[in-house]
Amino acid sequence: MSSSPEFPLAYDLVFAAIALLGLALLITALVFLVRKRERYTGMEFALWLVVLLAFPFVASAIFLVLRRREGAPVRGAAARGDG
Repeated sequence: MSSSPEFPLAYDLVFAAIALLGLALLITALVFLVRKRERYTGMEFALWLVVLLAFPFVASAIFLVLRRREGAPVRGAAARGDG
């Protein structure tokens, strides 16, 4: 990386770290999507794939949060069968 007077080296490092974090989120979301493909219909799979590739930062975070909620154990009355 070359340092320029307009953007100090610290900015370059911060932007590179953000880009790497976004790439890691995207790769993680894509791996989970492909590994659990049976959970989704063909249209849902294709839609998630397009959205993840079009909006990698936001869509990856949303996908991972929704995936976590999907797989979370049921607690309370529903788990006991009371409700």
